[in-house]
Amino acid sequence: MIKKFAFLLFAMLSICINAQLAAFTVTATKVNDETCASNGAISWTTANKASGSTITYKVINTANNSTVAALSGTTYTSLVAGVSGLLF
Repeated sequence: MIKKFAFLLFAMLSICINAQLAAFTVTATKVNDETCASNGAISWTTANKASGSTITYKVINTANNSTVAALSGTTYTSLVAGVSGLLF
């Protein structure tokens, strides 16, 4: 009986609780093109993120969909040609 009550209570709380981030915007900007090997750079800003939240960004190589870097900062340097994706 206690197990059934605990399960029912857990199920009801799971339905009532809704946790999600509010809508936010990420804007990426080219800092400079690659003119020598690996000297390209991008930066980005995040608007309307929840107070106290942490976002991890991934810079990806769009040619093979591999992760180049995962970071919480807002700038990535040493960017090679062909690496143009930003995931968060």
